[in-house]
Amino acid sequence: MKKFNSLRTFLTLVIVAAGICTATAQETLANWTFVQWPGGGATGTTNAGLSLTDPILANTGTQATTAKIGSEYMFADARVLGTEVIRVWGSPTQPGYVRTTLMIVGTYYRIIGLSTVDYTTIKVTGGFAADSSSRYYYLQLQYRNGSTGTWTAVGDPVFINVVSETTIPAKFDNITLPVACENVTALEIRFLQTAFDGTATTTQSRIDNVLITAVSTLTDVNKREANSIKVAAANGKINIQGAEGLNATIYTVSGIKVSEIKTLASEQEINASSNAIYIVNVAGKPFKVIM
Repeated sequence: MKKFNSLRTFLTLVIVAAGICTATAQETLANWTFVQWPGGGATGTTNAGLSLTDPILANTGTQATTAKIGSEYMFADARVLGTEVIRVWGSPTQPGYVRTTLMIVGTYYRIIGLSTVDYTTIKVTGGFAADSSSRYYYLQLQYRNGSTGTWTAVGDPVFINVVSETTIPAKFDNITLPVACENVTALEIRFLQTAFDGTATTTQSRIDNVLITAVSTLTDVNKREANSIKVAAANGKINIQGAEGLNATIYTVSGIKVSEIKTLASEQEINASSNAIYIVNVAGKPFKVIM
């Protein structure tokens, strides 16, 4: 009897553990490793079309074609030309990370191009370090729904007091965002500098290994259906195929909603401006369309 009970207990634990693993499996939405920045005095043009003033697309993830990270200067809606200090990407002296200089209180790194439709348990990881002059600072993790509105803080500001280039630590380590971040068509995240430690007035911030993960609520069948959807530019219009009965939302690359279409046809054409770039969200999956 004891052996039977032990076996039953063991099997129960295995089943429960398997269920937990299935329920909490995190899917990578976007991951920045910055491997395209080789260091050694990089000019910032290591990828075609990439410059020191552009936000950087994620290296990997299901939303790597839409998710971008940059300083506030790199987003048109966040800068007032002629009055702000220009914070562009500085050339790292070691490969595989990026940095910005002249960071002051109120400046930040911002992530756009994320959709959490059909996702729960959104988690954020980010590695940060200070400069060789030990000008330490504090960063506050925040989020908001869309490209306008109030930012909401997550936890307390984090002290960035490590000087490193080769091993930049995860100062935000797998932080779970509130439920309000789930099923959001355009979720934005930022790391806001809130204070300095000591008498410093500016600093250089180093950033590496930024990771956004989530748990998908779609079944395998729904995922296959989502993968069959095709979105492209054709004849001066946005063409959507394989999404009959679903809804689509169209955004600019800065996250501004352009239009929303309910109950798509099997082949849907949507008028669009020429020489523009759009993010088309269909069934929780973002598509980048260049007109």
